Amino acid sequence: MKGLDEGEYDIAFEQKIEAAKRKFFLISSESVAEGHPDKLADRISDAILDE
Repeated sequence: MKGLDEGEYDIAFEQKIEAAKRKFFLISSESVAEGHPDKLADRISDAILDE
């Protein structure tokens, strides 16, 4: 197996780091109080989609 020179190692290492970063992601959500316009819009769209 051919060894990598220093520049090639850095590229390979960076590619592995980027691949590892893509395996993780952030999930966020928001919550609104009952009667909030967003909550009402969600209920209307859910009712339409459920038909």
